[in-house]
Amino acid sequence: MSKQIIKKKISYNNILLENIDEAYKELRQTRISNDLFKERNFKTISTTLDNFYFYNKLRLYCTQLNYSLITNKEEDVRFQEELNDLKKILELNSANKHANIHFEIYLKVKSVLEIRMLETKDLTLTAKEKKQNEHQVHQFLEDILALMVQKENQFSRKEQLEVYSYLTSYCIKKVNQGNLLYAKKYIQIMSQMLAICYGSNRNQIAGINSNIFRNIVIIALKINDPSFFKTLNTPHLIPKNKVVGIADKYEWSEKFIAFYKHKIKDKYIQCYEKYCIAYLQFHKQDFVNAYHTIKAIKPIKSSKSKPGPTMNLNNKVLEFLIYFELYLLDLKKANFLKDDDSDYEKMIHAFEQMLRRYRNRKLLTYQLRPYEDFLSAYKKLYKFRTKTYPLRSYDKAYATKVQQLTAAFKTNKFPNKDWFDEKVEQMEKR
Repeated sequence: MSKQIIKKKISYNNILLENIDEAYKELRQTRISNDLFKERNFKTISTTLDNFYFYNKLRLYCTQLNYSLITNKEEDVRFQEELNDLKKILELNSANKHANIHFEIYLKVKSVLEIRMLETKDLTLTAKEKKQNEHQVHQFLEDILALMVQKENQFSRKEQLEVYSYLTSYCIKKVNQGNLLYAKKYIQIMSQMLAICYGSNRNQIAGINSNIFRNIVIIALKINDPSFFKTLNTPHLIPKNKVVGIADKYEWSEKFIAFYKHKIKDKYIQCYEKYCIAYLQFHKQDFVNAYHTIKAIKPIKSSKSKPGPTMNLNNKVLEFLIYFELYLLDLKKANFLKDDDSDYEKMIHAFEQMLRRYRNRKLLTYQLRPYEDFLSAYKKLYKFRTKTYPLRSYDKAYATKVQQLTAAFKTNKFPNKDWFDEKVEQMEKR
């Protein structure tokens, strides 16, 4: 293998630092020689320092925007007033074909995040304006992904993953809003990130964040287009039928869990593996096995464990969904599911206690609010299914209750909202 292939890519940040260091060395040499007629490289040093400052300020601004979108907290990084200076820097760089590519990509990332921020803040946007924003963002995403592939050799591994992480964060937000077009985009980007980390070495050490592992399975199972997975190139996922390729979302998810569970950088690997298997069984409508799998997961008790609270809450959420489906199936013969409301009441009480406990531990509001909204929505749905659903579907009271339920679910965003919408639609059409 040639040295060029195994040579580690240097980040643009380090290149700039090396250029600054070299320029200062050259300046010191001219001072020592006392050659007053030798041209000083002040312009080179100044331009490189400007590049370093604005590049890192731009990255910081993108990080701040992303953080604000996740936590609903705003922080002023004072960047907008400096954009005119950045434009001048880019004009000075125009002679160097490679200098602006990093700025170009981060400016597009910035635009994507700013549009998302505008959608969050400005509730007066018209349907036409939202559609225009959607088109703009889609174009930015396509441009960024194309540039990242074309200019791959100009980015270090860390830089590539950083840019892709902004895009996946945006895609998750859109998927949570019910826009499943971004589910495909998310899985495509994650496959690209997996290729960067594990493409050439299946024995690469563990490094996948446990929540990202879970998100990949959840979002993949939202994609109902089998042709998407047949053409998707995800490292180390070998199809059962190599001629046909991976058949559908179920085979892809099974293969993903089996290979990448060993790459989770968390001591609770089995918890995440079992959760994803239960979620897969749930989507296959194998509710009985899904129930057994999710109940086999022991709660993470350590208060020092960062993923503990969210993992425990997510397990409970999935348990609620499975319980509801089992209730619909009316499995009276199943020993683990009683025929009355006692199990339901116990589950609700246990979940409320868990939320109270984590609130007392001062978990951030943005972390707990979605689960509180989920519980509120679930109570409404369960009450509707047990009290209102037995009414005749042509009864006026039934139609009114369905409309009220639909309106209640539109106001909040919570885990598995698409499942709630699906249940309401099924009851509406009965």
